[in-house]
Amino acid sequence: MLANLEIARATEILKDQEGQGLTEYVLILVLVSIVSVGILTTLGHDVSDLLNKVIPLGGG
Repeated sequence: MLANLEIARATEILKDQEGQGLTEYVLILVLVSIVSVGILTTLGHDVSDLLNKVIPLGGG
């Protein structure tokens, strides 16, 4: 949802020549956010699996 709001804001700014630098910054921020979420989602599962193997939930 946040990415959609940022994209909508970036689209508004694109209409204004003076907002070009800010638009580029927002687009880069959106791209970095999307990539970060993807990486964290992928690594999150791997880390969770590793911890489940190392630390059994049964406690025994």
